[in-house]
Amino acid sequence: MKATFKNALDEFSCEPPTSSSSIDRIERHEEDSTGIRMFHISQTHISFLQLQFSQIRTYLKNINERNFKTADEYLAIEKSLQLISTDSTRIERWATGLNDYWPTIQSGLVEIPVEINAVAERINEECKHEDEVINDHLDMLIELLQGYKDLCKRFEEALQIEQRAIQKATNQNKRSLTTNESSAKNDNNLNLIEKRN
Repeated sequence: MKATFKNALDEFSCEPPTSSSSIDRIERHEEDSTGIRMFHISQTHISFLQLQFSQIRTYLKNINERNFKTADEYLAIEKSLQLISTDSTRIERWATGLNDYWPTIQSGLVEIPVEINAVAERINEECKHEDEVINDHLDMLIELLQGYKDLCKRFEEALQIEQRAIQKATNQNKRSLTTNESSAKNDNNLNLIEKRN
């Protein structure tokens, strides 16, 4: 969307100054100064918000990556338990002594990998969902803040250009008044000189 409207003119784009609008601009000079300050403050605040949300996004991504790693570790545990539960090595009586519980324990381990696999899958699904939320919502919010920041900057620049044009028009008006006064004085002086002669 940003690329589509990148060079499109809008109400904040600079328009070339016209003589009819220069009087209106002089009257709006004070309002423009206030507007420039307002949009600069807005741009600074939006930059602050964008930075904070970017940091939050980074923290959430890191947490989510650790959760993905946790899910992978659960899958590794599940595989290890599965290997132990399906191990067909015959255990001699001399290795276990009077304890003959190993076959019972081994058959009990058959059920645990299935449950651990379910836990790993739930963690994985939750992480994928959180990743989608981070990518969709937070990224969209950060891009929206960037758009507002760009808009404030463009409006501030347009107001500054307009303010410079107002200053230039004011200076030209002062010069023309000074020139008119000087030429009026010269005309009066010439008239006086002509009357004396």
